[in-house]
Amino acid sequence: MQQPTGLTPKDCLYIEDILNQSLNLVKKTNYYFEMSKDQEVKDLLEDINVLLTAQYEDLLNLMEGEQQ
Repeated sequence: MQQPTGLTPKDCLYIEDILNQSLNLVKKTNYYFEMSKDQEVKDLLEDINVLLTAQYEDLLNLMEGEQQ
């Protein structure tokens, strides 16, 4: 059975929610990064931000591709 190639409106709503949550997490990790004095914690938060930013960009590209 073949999978449909397009996203449903419900799929887009789920992705939009993930985008919003990812953006909120980036803001929170940035805040904690600025507040932290421990370099290990700062390194970990920086790694998390890199992953969240990559996820955000991938999902945004997916959504933009669906709009075309």
